[in-house]
Order: sequence, then structure tokens, then C-alpha cells
Amino acid sequence: MEALNCPSCGSSDIVKVSATEYKCQNCQTNSRLSENKSFLVLNKANTCPNCDEINSENAKFCISCGFSLFKLCSNCKTSIPVNAHFCMNCGKQLEKICSNCKSYTSVSSNTCKNCGFDPTLKKKEGDSYKVYLCEVKEPYKDKVIKLLIREFDMNQKKARETLNETTRIASNVSIEEAKRLKYIFEEYGAKIEIF
Repeated sequence: MEALNCPSCGSSDIVKVSATEYKCQNCQTNSRLSENKSFLVLNKANTCPNCDEINSENAKFCISCGFSLFKLCSNCKTSIPVNAHFCMNCGKQLEKICSNCKSYTSVSSNTCKNCGFDPTLKKKEGDSYKVYLCEVKEPYKDKVIKLLIREFDMNQKKARETLNETTRIASNVSIEEAKRLKYIFEEYGAKIEIF
């Protein structure tokens, strides 16, 4: 039998703790062998990441909301649990689910591509934020200029000057507004930072 990998973190540092149970020494996840005994599966109920409904182990879609409980590995096309961070077949790092909007986002990025949520921001609800326009890729500059004019009532000259250096484009805004600005500007190829 090939080396077993943790279904949560992908580590091969696995210890058999009973006749049917295994434990990852890296992340302490408990797991068991799959039905065909070729890989490890999480040793817990199949919980829907969208609505928290507990589904049967073999369910492919949530019985409550219809959310898909599996996805395909982009590398080897193996069907894997939607919450897996690594493919249990090839070990490729996968996308994760945004804890704010429940859409898929890159494991390597803190910021959700869909809603702009960044769980690493240390401020709490009600704090104000500053939004900085850091960079705009060349083919998107005209679109970002139009967006600056529309969002901030800038004239064309001021909007063009804003693109030349890192510029604060909003101050004292809520996290919701900061995320909204980050999302719409990044859709147009701009790099936005929130502080």
C-alpha cells in the first residue's frame, strides 16, 4: 500500500492509533481508511460548508441546501471533499472556501477573490479603514480611471495622477465599504490594500 496522506493538511506523517483510526502528527486530524482502503478520509460527519447540515458520508450534495460537497482536483481530476486543502490523490494544494461568502478562493491568498474578505485584518467591527490604490496593470488603466471618476467624483486629470503612485483613495470607511472598493477595483486589474 502507498503512503497515506492526511486528508486535511496533506502530510504523510500518519500514525495508526487503532484498528480503524489514524492520526496526523502534523495537524492532529483523526481519519480512517476510505471504503476501497486506498486513502484516508476525515473521521467526522460530512458537514455542509454552506449551511452546516450533517449529510451522509457518501452524499455528493447537501440534503438541505444542495451545495456540492465535492470538487475536482485541478491537477489530477480526482473527486475530493469540498473542504480538503490538499488532494488526497496527488497532494496538490487546493482552493479553500471563504469564511465570509462561502465561495472558493486560492489557498495562497488571504483575500477572497469574490467578496474581498481578508481574515488577517486585525481590526474589529465598527473600526474605520483606509483604502490604498497600489498598482494598476497597463491594459486596465483607462477602466480604473473611469471607476475613480464614478466612485469618487474625481476629474480626469486627478484620476490619472492617482494611478502614478500608491494613493489613499478612501479614509474612515467601514470594513464593508473597504471590501466593496477592493472587490470592484481588483476586478479591473488594480491592486488594493486595506489598512
